[in-house]
Amino acid sequence: MASRSAEFLKKTIDTGFNSSLGANELTNLISDPEYYHQTFISDARARRIFNDYLNIEDVKLRIVSRYQNVAVLKK
Repeated sequence: MASRSAEFLKKTIDTGFNSSLGANELTNLISDPEYYHQTFISDARARRIFNDYLNIEDVKLRIVSRYQNVAVLKK
């Protein structure tokens, strides 16, 4: 996220969530540019959301593309 604007980073840190960026790599693949966005969510916010519905069994840090975490969830 270091290459994002200060405004983007502030919103993401303050709220724990940000989906304001589109996915440029899908521009010519999906006709509706509002259909798919990049989503950034803090671990704390994700835990608050998922804990209501699922047990978080494990979290692997920076597993996908060296910056995306993967959570193992169980019903």
